[in-house]
Amino acid sequence: MTHTLRRFGPGPLVLLCLLVTAVSAGDDRIATDAAKQDWEKVTETWFDDLQPGKTVHLTNPHGNVYCRFGGYEPRVEIIGTFQRLDDQALPALTVRRTIAANGDLEVEAVFGDGAASGDGSPRVRRDRVDIVVFLPKGIHLEVQTEDGMVEAKKLQSDFGFRSSTGTLMARGIKGTVHASSDRGRLQVFLDNGHTDQLQEFVTVTGEIELTLWEDATQDVTLATSGEISTDFSLQFEYKNFEEPGKIATATTNGGGPAVRLHSQRGPIRLLRQQRDFTPAENR
Repeated sequence: MTHTLRRFGPGPLVLLCLLVTAVSAGDDRIATDAAKQDWEKVTETWFDDLQPGKTVHLTNPHGNVYCRFGGYEPRVEIIGTFQRLDDQALPALTVRRTIAANGDLEVEAVFGDGAASGDGSPRVRRDRVDIVVFLPKGIHLEVQTEDGMVEAKKLQSDFGFRSSTGTLMARGIKGTVHASSDRGRLQVFLDNGHTDQLQEFVTVTGEIELTLWEDATQDVTLATSGEISTDFSLQFEYKNFEEPGKIATATTNGGGPAVRLHSQRGPIRLLRQQRDFTPAENR
């Protein structure tokens, strides 16, 4: 009796089912590998010693930046968490650190070939790096992003922020603060008495929200063609056919160092925060 494949082997329908199953399994493996790749993270840490009064210039077009107080020794700690999402054949992201001739530290997230992005546009590549910087007292910080969020808390030095669409959240900074974002949101809570310098917050269409303590002594100027809302008394001047079309001023508790909030069309909010009640004998 002749044993033939046609009689005992799988028929066309069975072969088709096996092929579909194999392809499906392959797709599952690809999806699993992609998901695993998305979740795989690599963290690196760097330390740099700087002279007091120097500045860290940090540029990250490929992720968020988190800024925290780092103690009293003049050593900057930087932690980068990388996610590899692009084709493995493409250059990977790295954090490049350089001490400038003036002693400042320049930190930039770049691809392995040294370019700011794979083909000149930082939005084309999907690889990302989120950076945490621990900044010691007296070392200043300037941060620039494309669309990444920046969060800064409890720094004891001057702080600056610049972004195209990124959001800033800053609170408790004992120094001069200035920030600008074309379309991102600026949300800042200013402490009292840490600077006598002008502090500026500027957008094109992005929202500006500034909170002051109830006992803050500031001279605040607000300018926008958008909505202005506030917990303080304001004096308005209107500019017809100009942008910004409204200029308002607030003098809090007799006035003090100048704060400028300026947007072409974005909304501006100036808020007041009451301090927790503390008995006089415990103040």
